[in-house]
This record gives sequence, C-alpha cells and structure tokens, in this order.
Amino acid sequence: RALYATLPDTRRIQAHCLLNTGTALDSMGEYAAAIERLDAARALYATLPDTQQAQARCLRSAGLALDSMGEYAAAIERLDA
Repeated sequence: RALYATLPDTRRIQAHCLLNTGTALDSMGEYAAAIERLDAARALYATLPDTQQAQARCLRSAGLALDSMGEYAAAIERLDA
C-alpha cells in the first residue's frame, strides 16, 4: 500500500490493500491490527464513489473481529452501522 500512496489516483487500490491486510490479520488472530486496517480502508472507501458494498464489508469484518475480542457492544455498533 505504501508504494501506491506515492502514485496518483490509487485510492481505490490502497483501500483494497488495507481491506485485504485487515482480513489476513484477522485470520491470524491479530484483531486490533485488523480493525485498524479495516477502519482505514473504510475511511478511504468513503472518499470514493460507488463503494458502499466495500464499506459494508469493512464494517462487517471489523465487527466480527471485535466479537472475537469479546468487545460485544462495539461489535454490535459496527454490525448495525
């Protein structure tokens, strides 16, 4: 992602990288790091048109990671967003 950040018009690709990294970190049990990446991906997607589905995927994945951490209220908040 860092390399893409130096190139013009790559916000969508950067967001995809963050989402994929977040998903991988979640699979490894690195929930806090996963949530950080997923939140960053969602914020980046929010600046782009036609990314509602990707934003929803970020919220769902972050909610499931929070659930895995036992942060149930925060998980519900993400899943209801």
